Amino acid sequence: MRHENAVSADRKSLRSAIAWLSICLLAAGWGPMCDPEVRRLWAIFGAFGLSAALGLDVVQRARAGFRRRDQRELVQQRITRNLETMVAQGDSPTVQGVPVGYYVDDIVLQDAVSLH
Repeated sequence: MRHENAVSADRKSLRSAIAWLSICLLAAGWGPMCDPEVRRLWAIFGAFGLSAALGLDVVQRARAGFRRRDQRELVQQRITRNLETMVAQGDSPTVQGVPVGYYVDDIVLQDAVSLH
């Protein structure tokens, strides 16, 4: 997990650097100090870099969302499998005298409500 955070931070800083450099190129492209052809090229490269930084950010956020969804599904499958195994073995898992199934159903219902 720590490695993923470090990689994420590196990617975030790269996206930020691309975005800032692109904004600088766009600003320089609007300035009157350079040849018009150079200004036009800087503006094109700045717009391209800014759109690339935005695209990289959207992709990273989508991947993180997919990863969270997959982890939730995996946890739900593991809980269900473990409970089914306990019930099949004749164990009756309870918490303070209440069957665990009631808690699991409540958690699933709360997750379903929070997703909508």
